[in-house]
Amino acid sequence: MQNTNYLKDHQLVTFIVVGIIALLSVALLTTSVLATSNSQRDADKDGVDDLTDYNPYDHDDDGIPDDVDVDDDNDGYADCVEKGKYKLDHDNDGTRDKNDTDDDNDGILDFEDAWMFDNDNDGVDDAQENRLTDPAEDLDKDGIPDAIERGKYVNNHDNDKLKDNVDLDDDNDGELDKTETKHDKKNHDNDEKKDKKDLDDDNDGLNDYDEGNCKLHHDHDNDGDKDGHDSDDDNDGIEDADEVEGQEHDQDNDGIEDDEDYDQDNDGVQDQGSAAASAIEEARDNINDADEKIAEASSKIDEADNEGRDTTAATEKYNQSLDYQDRANTTYNLAQINYDDSDYISAEENAMIAEGLAKTAKKLADQAKDLADN
Repeated sequence: MQNTNYLKDHQLVTFIVVGIIALLSVALLTTSVLATSNSQRDADKDGVDDLTDYNPYDHDDDGIPDDVDVDDDNDGYADCVEKGKYKLDHDNDGTRDKNDTDDDNDGILDFEDAWMFDNDNDGVDDAQENRLTDPAEDLDKDGIPDAIERGKYVNNHDNDKLKDNVDLDDDNDGELDKTETKHDKKNHDNDEKKDKKDLDDDNDGLNDYDEGNCKLHHDHDNDGDKDGHDSDDDNDGIEDADEVEGQEHDQDNDGIEDDEDYDQDNDGVQDQGSAAASAIEEARDNINDADEKIAEASSKIDEADNEGRDTTAATEKYNQSLDYQDRANTTYNLAQINYDDSDYISAEENAMIAEGLAKTAKKLADQAKDLADN
């Protein structure tokens, strides 16, 4: 009887010990996974850990967060026309930037490269030069290499729903191909440059790779109706068919085409000035929002400190958010100086960068708050 009780007691002790070991193993594994997820997160997939990344939500570090950037890898080709594996592959060599030690394929390792996205190191971004270079394989002559185009856009010059072999208007300019001159074919805005070497296919003053989305590449007045289906391309209230020749892309009909007109609606205020003012206001709103998020994160970290919880990771994220907010304010102030000096182009650019920095500051502050809560 004593031996039976001994065996039962022994089995119970063994069961308890095994259970404790299992629980400890799960706890250690969970801690390891959480530590790895916190220390090795790479939101923008650029190969740099978020904890040390100066721009953790901006793959190409151009100041425009990836969620609003139409060309995340800064190769001059909009993400929407690229195959998945090339969307974050600047030199389009098949190796994603996060695994590529030489993103622009210039023979200089990224950590030693002064011009990160400049293959020939001439100071001009590859994004612009790529669109001015005639690709070796470009059957539809849209300036985008066939190798990186998504399947439905190969042999589809205007990248619409119809391939060129069944599309009666390949360049989506509203004129049938069979009635166009050789020069005007595959030339959406019918200017001196064919689309494949034209940085601004719809002649609206915006580079194609800077447009809000791919649908606006062939939409001169950016109203959501592509020019081929828009009866009033420049939105001046006059049907294109009734326009005076040469004023089809001239909103105020003053004889200056919109892409060269600083006051397209002829209201006495330079368009760049109006755009810059709007961008500055948007940046200010985002900076104010970031201030609120940072204050919330600070409060949560203080609470966690008072409760004796580890706030190392949260504090690191919080400090990053402060850094971004400082840069946002500095760039915002520069935008205002530019605006006061009537340098509206620089004002708008700096305001957009300030907005992007403030949005990143908000995200980092939210992460800090979440880490402090856990």
